[in-house]
Amino acid sequence: MSNVLRAGLFSKTHATITNKLKERLTLTLHCKSADLGMHVLPFNQIYGTQFYCSFKWENSPQMYFDIYIKDRDGNICFERCCWNIQPSGPCLTSDDHLSYFNWNSH
Repeated sequence: MSNVLRAGLFSKTHATITNKLKERLTLTLHCKSADLGMHVLPFNQIYGTQFYCSFKWENSPQMYFDIYIKDRDGNICFERCCWNIQPSGPCLTSDDHLSYFNWNSH
């Protein structure tokens, strides 16, 4: 599970990733972000971050996706971003909708 800072509020948004590939297919993933380090925010400024992951499963090429982008995801998943990983691409799930995405091009 990845922890992500929600912009400007210093609370955490958790990103969870679920393997929704075919049964018995193992998903290998590696997620990272740039060194978050120390940040100083002037009054009324917003801090955002991005987490990106690579995914691979049996006989697949290496796939890439930005698993959390504040501008895209911040209003959809406030405390928890739940992602289902499928061969066709990642799917963001929330209480009231599903959002399907294509894999990033390298």
